[in-house]
Amino acid sequence: MKKKLIWILVSFCIFSFSACGSVKKQENDENKKNENNVVVVSNSTFAPLAKELVENYNVNSKYNINIEILERKELAKKIKDKDNYVSIGYSKLKIKDLQEEMIGIEGLAIIVNKNNKLDNITSEQMKNIYINKIKNFNELNNKSQQIKPIVYENKENVIQKAFEDNILNKPVKENIKGNIEYASDVEYVKKIIKDDENSIGYIPLMSVDDSVKMIKLNGVTLNVNSLKSDLYKASIPIYLQYHDMEQDMLNDFIRYVKSDNGKKVINKYCIESNS
Repeated sequence: MKKKLIWILVSFCIFSFSACGSVKKQENDENKKNENNVVVVSNSTFAPLAKELVENYNVNSKYNINIEILERKELAKKIKDKDNYVSIGYSKLKIKDLQEEMIGIEGLAIIVNKNNKLDNITSEQMKNIYINKIKNFNELNNKSQQIKPIVYENKENVIQKAFEDNILNKPVKENIKGNIEYASDVEYVKKIIKDDENSIGYIPLMSVDDSVKMIKLNGVTLNVNSLKSDLYKASIPIYLQYHDMEQDMLNDFIRYVKSDNGKKVINKYCIESNS
């Protein structure tokens, strides 16, 4: 009886040790798998596009990709430190050996309050508003109202950078000054302009809705056709940036973005770069 009891205890210990080892191995394998998973990172501006690309890919793929929404500095750090991170956004990240491909083109929409009678503005006039040379809408053949320009408070904001690249710094670099109102993001820009008839600002075309009024720039309406033909002179290139590495999941996702299914998603938010 005593020998039988000892045999049962020894067998139990061996089984428990094997089971614990198996669980630990599974945990290690899972952690290793998670470390190698591709993670798409994007900023808040292009989050809707990035999220739909990832969701659509995951539904139709044997792999599962994660997504993180970060602003530019944190996003750049992640891409620099992690080989399995992929960026979708406006800014080119100055990281050695990083591959980049332009996947789409978005437009920078100039917006005003819906009650504002202004229908068109030139790039020069827009610049002069933001460097405090034009202060009143009557200088734009509109009724007399003190202009309140909206600026993104985060200088790293991709839309702020696009405005500077397309308008503020042409033909020479200038600094913003004057009666400026600062906004944290695109949605807050729209809220300010919806509530204030004197305000003016800029947002991506994909964010324009009926709460604000989009006006022409240099006499050109912002739409898919004016972007394709390069008539509209304030565009935002959207880049896919990634490390060149032999990783099946990464390569599969890049193929998906370039595929007809990926292009369908891209065309919902902007125009594909080779349209």
